[in-house]
Amino acid sequence: MSTQSQTTQMNVAIPVTTHRFLYDFDLHGGAIGAIEIADGFLLPGEYIKQAYVEEVVGDNPTSGGSATIAIHVSQANDVLTATAYNDAVFTGTFGAGAPVDTAASFVKNTGTTALDLTLTIADAALTGGSFYINVVKTGQRD
Repeated sequence: MSTQSQTTQMNVAIPVTTHRFLYDFDLHGGAIGAIEIADGFLLPGEYIKQAYVEEVVGDNPTSGGSATIAIHVSQANDVLTATAYNDAVFTGTFGAGAPVDTAASFVKNTGTTALDLTLTIADAALTGGSFYINVVKTGQRD
């Protein structure tokens, strides 16, 4: 009989959830600055695995100038780098965000307080439009 030690695996289920948020000019406005989309969205120990933007057909963002839109939770551009309002990300079917389901791109909350999901408009104001922000998150709560 072998004297090698045996390893016991412990399977732990960590929930993976998908969240869908709507940015709508009529509800949120479009002024230059930060717009909170989801208060306390990313709890300590949780991380975003994947994010993508989905157009609302027939209601693409508009601007009187060259507006850019960025999405973040912990630092600038960590979910979506500042992108032109009329880019394919907002006017195509889906546009990938920075977390693309690879560990190197995950956005993790390593702090002790929940983080908001925030959209930042820069360079010029938006004058209309809407789009969905889809986020897949997981992780253990401390």
